[in-house]
Amino acid sequence: VGISQHLPVHLVAFIPRHRGDPAIRDFQVKLRSHLLPRVQEYHRKESLELPWSPRLREAGLSENPLHCIFFHNSRLYRHKIFRINYTTYDVRQGQDLLNPDTPRRDVMVLNGNYQAPSPGSPTTGHPYLYARVLAVLHANVVYSGKYSLDLEKRRFDFLWVRWFQPVNDTQNTWSSKKLDTVEFLPLDDPNAFGFLDPQDVVRACHLIPRFFLGMARKETDKDRSSCARDSKDWKEYYLLIDHNFRFVDRDMYMRYNWGMAVGHIYSHG
Repeated sequence: VGISQHLPVHLVAFIPRHRGDPAIRDFQVKLRSHLLPRVQEYHRKESLELPWSPRLREAGLSENPLHCIFFHNSRLYRHKIFRINYTTYDVRQGQDLLNPDTPRRDVMVLNGNYQAPSPGSPTTGHPYLYARVLAVLHANVVYSGKYSLDLEKRRFDFLWVRWFQPVNDTQNTWSSKKLDTVEFLPLDDPNAFGFLDPQDVVRACHLIPRFFLGMARKETDKDRSSCARDSKDWKEYYLLIDHNFRFVDRDMYMRYNWGMAVGHIYSHG
């Protein structure tokens, strides 16, 4: 994520301007909930690195910890480009480049609820979660909650995303000779939109619409969400990075073969 602050988003104007947009529902609550554990961990680590033992704040300025997060100047800052660095199959560094204003804006992250396959135990669920990036942002955050080190502003990067969900509960097998498919969560679903730490993104992913199923809405319909631009949604999308796609690059192929990818670090989200 870039370091510039040339594209400010004024929250006092942004949220009223998009009033009624499903993507904006509980925007600040979701953002503060996402940032809170990151901010607290940042303060904790920073205090451990100091040569003396700092006195951390014993109580927050508000009983609700979410109210102890302040955005400096009530602004977020938008970025046009997001670069994802990753380790390739042959232990080299690769990079994906995303721009939320182009079709290249879908990402994959580890699924924390996924259980790795074991002998005699069938694989359940999907190893990854998939999302569409609506915006690449950062904020200068002031934290006045419990255990805060001081009231200085600190920068935090995050992605505003719209989540996909798998059409099927389990992955397709080799024998099924089918690609896995995903669809957007309904706009009214409280979990349809959220925020991601850029560090949690594994790689960009390539989704292809299932054209024969058609679009989710009529082509003449207007957006229900101007932020999500949902009038262009298709009903379902093929995952062209899943383990059934035989012509994918070797790095992505091995990410779906647990324990066989050279240079990959296996962990849970």
